[in-house]
Amino acid sequence: MGAAAKLAFAVFLISCSSGAILGRSETQECIFYNANWERDRTNRTGVESCYGDKDKRRHCFATWKNISGSIDIVKQGCWLDDINCYDRTDCIEKKDSPEVYFCCCEGNMCNERFSYFPEMEVTQPTSNPVTPKPPYYNILLYSLVPLMLVAGIVICAFWVYRHHKMAYPPVLVPTQDPGPPPPSPLLGLKPLQLLEVKARGRFGCVWKAQLLNELCHIAETMARGLAYLHEDIPGLKDGHKPAISHRDIKSKNVLLKNNLTACIADFGLALKFEAGKSAGDTHGQVGTRRYMAPEVLEGAINFQRDAFLRIDMYAMGLVLWELASRCTAADGPVDEYMLPFEEEIGQHPSLEDMQEVVVHKKKRPVLRDYWQKHAGMAMLCETIEECWDHDAEARLSAGCVGERITQMQRLTNIITTEDIVTVVTMVTNVDFPPKESSL
Repeated sequence: MGAAAKLAFAVFLISCSSGAILGRSETQECIFYNANWERDRTNRTGVESCYGDKDKRRHCFATWKNISGSIDIVKQGCWLDDINCYDRTDCIEKKDSPEVYFCCCEGNMCNERFSYFPEMEVTQPTSNPVTPKPPYYNILLYSLVPLMLVAGIVICAFWVYRHHKMAYPPVLVPTQDPGPPPPSPLLGLKPLQLLEVKARGRFGCVWKAQLLNELCHIAETMARGLAYLHEDIPGLKDGHKPAISHRDIKSKNVLLKNNLTACIADFGLALKFEAGKSAGDTHGQVGTRRYMAPEVLEGAINFQRDAFLRIDMYAMGLVLWELASRCTAADGPVDEYMLPFEEEIGQHPSLEDMQEVVVHKKKRPVLRDYWQKHAGMAMLCETIEECWDHDAEARLSAGCVGERITQMQRLTNIITTEDIVTVVTMVTNVDFPPKESSL
């Protein structure tokens, strides 16, 4: 093969490789950042893997604010198919002085660097007569353009190679200081907080640990959500938020996210209260019979805002009892799940059955004696009793229940003998019997 043929073959290979390189880059991962990570309960920083339909393009994005020359990142992550992001390899904001800057791009981790270059208004130049080009200009143009194209392809190939070789591996930045090494994989099914080493052996060690509290998180987020519904909030950005009574609080209408955050659902019977307006001729005896408050069963409702909010709190007390009945308390078994009053009147009670049990006999679901032996469970039982009090005016508010649960979490975080489990991380010559944790 002659020198000319080799040169042509090399140019062909470089052109083919450049076509693959200069084609549309596939976005697989993006830099992730969330300034509101505590509120959203997510990681603060890290790397996010992008997912989407095969026929849709994926991008990376970044949003930030420029306050007196100080750059404050708001959010970074993956962005789904957007025509404004097509074929952008760099994350650049071009709008003139926006309140929040936004840019998007294509390519792995392309939102790691972002910048702001506003588009300048281009004035149309006045038309001038075209000067005839000398004959040798075309010859020079046809000679230099192929050489510059080949040089550009080589430079781009080298840059992509270097960039790929020197790219940083994905690293998740921890939001807390790294703790002690994890226990055995068999213990990974339970969320354990390792506290201190109790003993060390030749092949491992024994840790003192505490089971994290799921009940408190569910109860607290449910109480906070109901408190937000009940609260009258003036002067919001989107306008005034009136107080709202749900009127059908029950465990079936409390949904859980993956992180066990409670979400109140089904607002079909909800009632909105606006200042200066009465509840009108709203029918009061609505909701699920099993969760109806005594005044609802009697048909003796005071059609005022606070009366409807207290009806919600009675039902919330029953939902808290359902949570407590399935919690591992100190030195006591966990009962099979039962609905409130199922033990007294079965699964399909009539309105008359509920009136007899709740109004006339003033019965409530049973609070087990051994629940009182645990400090946190004892506080929860007291809160439940004050929620389902027969006197509506004596019931707690949703905000007060949220504060009680927070105080309960602080109390259960104080390490006592009943609250500790012993974890053997590996086989060791020191034997400590494990003990079940409460809550």
